[in-house]
Amino acid sequence: VGHVLILDEVDPSAVASRYRLERSANGGPYEEIATMSGFGAGPLLEFNDMDVEADQRSYSYRILVDDSCGTEAVVSNVASTIHLRAVPGLERTNTLSWNGYGIWGGTLGAQAVYRNIADGPYQQIAVLPSDQWSYVDPVQDQTATNGKFCYYVEATEVGNPSGNNALARSNVGCAVQQELFWLPNAFIAGSSE
Repeated sequence: VGHVLILDEVDPSAVASRYRLERSANGGPYEEIATMSGFGAGPLLEFNDMDVEADQRSYSYRILVDDSCGTEAVVSNVASTIHLRAVPGLERTNTLSWNGYGIWGGTLGAQAVYRNIADGPYQQIAVLPSDQWSYVDPVQDQTATNGKFCYYVEATEVGNPSGNNALARSNVGCAVQQELFWLPNAFIAGSSE
């Protein structure tokens, strides 16, 4: 179980009777999950979706705006969460992959990768271009740990027409490096080698 915070900037002078939040899981059909009165709302709408499994899948959201007669007047852009997966490799690397964030009024700027080691504080370890959705983290120098590495990705928007650039953060994905133990598969009795 996780939490997704959905923020939407609206025109406070618009005449809206209601805002309806819809969610789609992994590209499935949209379902209405929350409503908010349009009277006195804005300029920033805030919805909290507490019924998600953000570590398991990506979610898409859109807001439907009903006019003063209760008729659907506008449908917002679709915003999708970033779903991060972290997989440990045998060569003491962790491979991260994620879907790109979609869709902002501006464009996707940089994506920062953050890591914590053994439940310690998160530290930024990489800044990636907007079109890179994977990263290999070499952790072979982190031998004095319990092998647990957790990550999240933070995407930043640039050039939003409203002047308010947004930020999106992925779920936390963890990879646990196992100790490598080499066991010979053959030996010669009485041999010194």
